[in-house]
Amino acid sequence: MHKKLEAELVSLAHSILEMENKADVKALQKKARLIYEKLSVLKFIEKSFIEEPDTINEKLVDELKMKEITEDQVEKTFSTQEISIKDDTTQIPSLQNSLKEELKDAISADVATQLFERVTKENPVIEDINENSQQSLNDTLFKNNLQIGLNDRIAFVKHLFEGNQGDFNRVLSQLNSFKTEKEAKDFIVNMVKPDYDWNEKVEYEERLITIIERKFL
Repeated sequence: MHKKLEAELVSLAHSILEMENKADVKALQKKARLIYEKLSVLKFIEKSFIEEPDTINEKLVDELKMKEITEDQVEKTFSTQEISIKDDTTQIPSLQNSLKEELKDAISADVATQLFERVTKENPVIEDINENSQQSLNDTLFKNNLQIGLNDRIAFVKHLFEGNQGDFNRVLSQLNSFKTEKEAKDFIVNMVKPDYDWNEKVEYEERLITIIERKFL
């Protein structure tokens, strides 16, 4: 959970830095809004699962009943902060540094999972009461994107994309937009592979295909 959010946040930060037209305020606001939403999810996890055991149950019920953050709420929050993307796009590196600090302090996904399992085992009624809320939370956290670990990400960038992180991020974003496994594989074989020399990279190519197949299980 945490690794996936970390990868998405890093990808968003890279995409902002690599934008050709940094004067496009709407595009920058959209990406900044996405970063804020994902950071809000990380804060939710930290607040929900690092409480003392005797207070976890009450906090979990309260937090799961909260409505998902809407676009209007995000825009309202951003309007109260002293961030002027339109007047000074040089603040983007500061945003990336802030992002790294948030990730550094985020709770471990393994710890969060263990705590959640402990709470639901000791209090199964919570799971019944909040079934719909939990499903909504899962949809927000996972969204059926490709699950690529840090080691795989580094290997793919180095061996399949000639060390170009930007190219990898763009391909990953495109893969996440496909609705079927066939579309994703056709894109890799017909559009991506011809642009790079994968003749001696069979191991990494097969690993990428396996991850794509797992997304559509």
